[in-house]
Amino acid sequence: MINFNRAASIAAISLTVLILSITGAMATGARAADPAIVIDDFNDGDTSDWFFFGGNMAGGGGGPADDRPQEGSHYFSTGWGGEGTASGFYGGMVRNFDEVAQVVPPAEPWFNIWVLNQANATVGQYTLEITVREDLDGNGWTNGSEDSFRLNTTFTATDFDNQWVLVSAPLSSFVDLFTGGDGTFNGNLDEVVVVIAGVEGGPGAVVEVDFDQLSFTSAGPLVDSLIVFDDMEHGDPSNNGWFTFNGAGGGGINADDTDLPPSDGGAFSLQSGWGSGGVQGFYGGFGRTNPLDLGGTAYFNFWINPDADQDYTLEINLQDDDNGDDTIDQSNDDEFQYVCPQSKLIHCCCMVCYGLKLYV
Repeated sequence: MINFNRAASIAAISLTVLILSITGAMATGARAADPAIVIDDFNDGDTSDWFFFGGNMAGGGGGPADDRPQEGSHYFSTGWGGEGTASGFYGGMVRNFDEVAQVVPPAEPWFNIWVLNQANATVGQYTLEITVREDLDGNGWTNGSEDSFRLNTTFTATDFDNQWVLVSAPLSSFVDLFTGGDGTFNGNLDEVVVVIAGVEGGPGAVVEVDFDQLSFTSAGPLVDSLIVFDDMEHGDPSNNGWFTFNGAGGGGINADDTDLPPSDGGAFSLQSGWGSGGVQGFYGGFGRTNPLDLGGTAYFNFWINPDADQDYTLEINLQDDDNGDDTIDQSNDDEFQYVCPQSKLIHCCCMVCYGLKLYV
């Protein structure tokens, strides 16, 4: 069962959930992803083509490491220090590609990067800003005539757990920085800029974050295969196992055929809205019972499109039928929860502005 619940601090909530799926190298009964176009996987053990720049009373550095790569033999380990909230901007790093070595994105390009936030980080939260710049004419990115786009991902202290997380989004959903061009990434990749910004914390607080396998994929994220929990193509959630429950407020769900994701969107999504007449707290939620064999899977994914200017928390619960008796019994079965804050300033995973994004 998948529940979205414990919404707080606003009078009403509106969001659209689209495709829910589970991914993993051993998943079956699912589409295979196209091969990745590698931007940098650090497997040469050399990060000297990345250059660091300082922030506001802050800075960072790093280099190759081989003790815990997400894939291959090496990854890029970095550390950043400053004055916490007083600094805000801790600095960044950039890689510029020679014209003959520029990366050509595929059709319907998605950008992917593996991120590991080390448990010894001491900031309260920070925003990872990733900027990509195009080259249209083979002489490098030119400010004023060629495009730049940015993806913002906020990580909080609960994410500092020494686990690799895939941040993935279509280039079409990146924020346009209006540096020139036609507003579309239609050239070669000339430059990648990674920035540590939006830092909150006390003086001396540090960010310890590692990176691996920056890549492009076509028409979807970097996955081997998908097991679909529900792609909403039935167009009728109430008659296909979905149910709702109320808390201090109430809400409902229905099919939507206009608000669809930019990749593999199909014809329908699931729309949800909630309110409580101003009462704060737990509004309610919705879920579906749909037993699936998830052997070999590793990641849960879903598309979401929240309305703007809302502050609440999504709690996504997955319940496991360990003994196969088709019931959920707390003494025998596990339940796992992912807490996903939504606000004007903090966004879960690769949420950018309020467009459609994939949470991986």
